[in-house]
Amino acid sequence: MSKQVCLCKHVSEESIQRALDHGTTTLEGVKAATGAGAGACKGQRCKGQIHRMLKDKE
Repeated sequence: MSKQVCLCKHVSEESIQRALDHGTTTLEGVKAATGAGAGACKGQRCKGQIHRMLKDKE
């Protein structure tokens, strides 16, 4: 089972990675594709991890 990155929207690391593999290159793109960062905390808890994943994909 993949680690949960966005706890509010229950979005896994695997789901975000899949979005990145399909060409998503921004935080807003990840949010649109997966819902990560769109929960109650507005990305306060997950955006750091998402930014790291985006940087690793560069």
